Amino acid sequence: MAEHELFPHPADQGIRGYGSTLEQAFQEIAKALEKVMVDTETIENKLQHEVEVKGEDQESLLIQWLNELLILFDTEKTIYKDFEVEINKEKNKLKGIAKGEKYDPEKHGPGEIVKAITYNELKIEKKGDRWMVQCVVDL
Repeated sequence: MAEHELFPHPADQGIRGYGSTLEQAFQEIAKALEKVMVDTETIENKLQHEVEVKGEDQESLLIQWLNELLILFDTEKTIYKDFEVEINKEKNKLKGIAKGEKYDPEKHGPGEIVKAITYNELKIEKKGDRWMVQCVVDL
């Protein structure tokens, strides 16, 4: 079962994604990131962006994935609701599609301003048949 959540952090905001695959967990943590920034229930899938990132390992790949979504928000003013992710684990490459729309503060609400994705409390774990990925975002 795929799901995501926010978790408390003294100064910033923790985000987590869960899934039966690593790809699902990456998709879910992306949803958690968006939830910090806007009211995700109001997002419609009117456009999509293809995303390709590479990391040194799974942890840096996760950070690069979330950073790319943050960059798209900052430069293109786009927000996303749904994600598709493919990960090449041997090459630490991710190809993804982010589906959403242009940000409208009146429609999507003023969420938190995420300044950066951090390595703070970064974890990628597989317990049984369930993946969990997490990190903290700087507000």
